[in-house]
Amino acid sequence: MHDVFELSEGHFGRAIDQRLAGLPRARAITSEHRAAVAHALAGSLLSLLSWWIHHGMRESPARMDDLYHRMVWIGLGSEVGLGCLN
Repeated sequence: MHDVFELSEGHFGRAIDQRLAGLPRARAITSEHRAAVAHALAGSLLSLLSWWIHHGMRESPARMDDLYHRMVWIGLGSEVGLGCLN
């Protein structure tokens, strides 16, 4: 299971980095810092997924997706000093 999560973290991290690179309001983040943030966000996604599974998946996938994205946008907004980027 650890190998799956490690592989997923790398895959999601690269995808998140690419998405951030395309956001005009996130251009204040340097590419090195953006890669670190993307890796942290990927780890957060997998941690939330693990929590959701281990707690019986009581929340809907859509609700968990909304929770994750709210955390991301709030965190990124403070990262570039913009409040919410969404």
